[in-house]
Amino acid sequence: MTLLDNTRAESAKSLGSKAFLWCLAAGLLVPWLFSAVLFGLSEFPQDLETSQWGYRFGMPFVGVAGVLMMTSELQSGSVAYSVLADPSRWRLIVSKAAVAAASAVPVGLAAGTVSWAIAVLLQGGDGPDLSLAGAEQYRIVLAATVLYPIAALIGIAVGTFLERSAPAMVLLLLWPILIENLIAGLPVIGEAVEVVLPFMAADQFVFDDDPEALSPGWALLYFAVFAGVLLAAAVFRFRHRDL
Repeated sequence: MTLLDNTRAESAKSLGSKAFLWCLAAGLLVPWLFSAVLFGLSEFPQDLETSQWGYRFGMPFVGVAGVLMMTSELQSGSVAYSVLADPSRWRLIVSKAAVAAASAVPVGLAAGTVSWAIAVLLQGGDGPDLSLAGAEQYRIVLAATVLYPIAALIGIAVGTFLERSAPAMVLLLLWPILIENLIAGLPVIGEAVEVVLPFMAADQFVFDDDPEALSPGWALLYFAVFAGVLLAAAVFRFRHRDL
């Protein structure tokens, strides 16, 4: 089988999985809900960045979609049949990663743009300007379009390493929301290691709210390189795994 054949097969399997589709749907609905709630309540700061706060809670579900692409086969043992069909194990991981990332692109695009549209609609022209007047504003609104696919790649890698859905899903859900914040809040070392936390870098790309951290462009590059290294390690692990 060629890489293209593998990708077609993985696409058919993923799009036929209700769990995979529900995770992508959550990646859409959670940011929309956050935008609706935050702009529906006057207690919160209503600016362009606020319209994208929900991406932090939607992105982990996209990572979980990547996790399920791996763990569903690893747990059931059906991955052995995939390897029999194509002994080149790296192609299996790469094809799953390609499908996961490609599926996440439109989800991220819709998550960011519709969240912004909800904010504009609910604000009704009163308050801070939410117009997309320049590159910085477009970066904020379209950030999820590039961050969601990277999170999906991280999900593929985590699923390959942990091999079980439950622990991998818990890790992907808690890592961006809780674990990194706990590490960044540690005394003495928290500020020193904050710059190397991958999901903190993703936040920096969106909001650019820490003048001492990486610039948005470098933050995105770091997040992408982190995912790439993790995925490469997952390919190595899978190639040497007993089936």
